[in-house]
Amino acid sequence: MVRRYSVLLIAALVAAPFIGSGSAGAAGTVIGKCTSVKGSTHLVPGLGHDHKSQTGTSPDTGGNNPGPTPDTFSGCSMTGGGGPSSATFTSSITSTMPLGCPHILDPSGPPDGTTHIVWNSGPATNGSVKVKQTANVGQVKVITKFTSGQFFLAGHTTKAKVVFMFSIDQTSFDCTTAGNPNPIAHVNIVNQGDAVTTRV
Repeated sequence: MVRRYSVLLIAALVAAPFIGSGSAGAAGTVIGKCTSVKGSTHLVPGLGHDHKSQTGTSPDTGGNNPGPTPDTFSGCSMTGGGGPSSATFTSSITSTMPLGCPHILDPSGPPDGTTHIVWNSGPATNGSVKVKQTANVGQVKVITKFTSGQFFLAGHTTKAKVVFMFSIDQTSFDCTTAGNPNPIAHVNIVNQGDAVTTRV
């Protein structure tokens, strides 16, 4: 049960860097998509018994089971053709609400942060990120708003939504001992469905 609840929390803290997922719906015009988005995040001070504010930084360099997943987009294309086909990224996301495991995200204080994406062609992209919990254990929705660079267009709002799953990238962790002697600090993530970017 501890692991199941931890899934919700960790996925929220590591999902920040990514652009969209699933269908665009009525919220805007689809301008592009990526079929794969993967990454890793280092959580500080990490999730344990005692609830503490957390910062997630990507990429991670300290995981060991099986090791950090490279922080990448791939299979990317623009609607109508062209555009970058892949990217690497860095990101930082913070939760001011104290978090531990087990713990479910409070909708009144979702984690937020920033991301910087370097595409294989064209300028880089900067964005702001917010994280929301879904109804499913192990999934969170990440909403990214592009603030400058590629895909940003003045006078319009370019947003994306993504659902992510996670895996813990360390051989052991402890969610039950006070003082957090061995917190969850290293995680890998992967998108569920295509990554889709829309503009209104």
